Amino acid sequence: MQKFLKKNKKSLPASRQGLTLVETVVAIAILSITILASTAVSSSYLRSRMSIKKYQANNEELSLALNYLSKDIRMSGGFSGGSYGSPILSMTLVNNAGEGSIFYEFTGSELKRNGAVVASNVTGAFYVLGDATTIPRVTIRIQKETVGISPVSVQTTVSMRTKYKDGP
Repeated sequence: MQKFLKKNKKSLPASRQGLTLVETVVAIAILSITILASTAVSSSYLRSRMSIKKYQANNEELSLALNYLSKDIRMSGGFSGGSYGSPILSMTLVNNAGEGSIFYEFTGSELKRNGAVVASNVTGAFYVLGDATTIPRVTIRIQKETVGISPVSVQTTVSMRTKYKDGP
């Protein structure tokens, strides 16, 4: 049997002897660096994505509040609560629909409509433009700040429709 094994035993060429320890360590090091780099990129992407989602949610909340407020101002018959040209934190709108008046106010960090919170963690003001002889225009500025993302600001100017005169 020993003769048979010796006779059939062939020496392998150097290219077929397998990996050396140094080659294995280098391959593992390269694989580790690749995994660490892809993990860092994925982590950065996820943080950025969460930040963008928060910013978008804040922007949507403020846009909805602004649209709601703009509709009430356009449909109102007038306002009280401040002088023309100066920033005010609260405004009472005379409702033409016979539902009484609507009271908006910025309190601390909230925008409230008749005491109910419309938007939270916000600051802002109303600016009434024009004078008593013209159609009042109200500029609304709202800003929301959230930790970790840049502040979101929205602004619009609204005219009261009921002050327009039909005919001559």
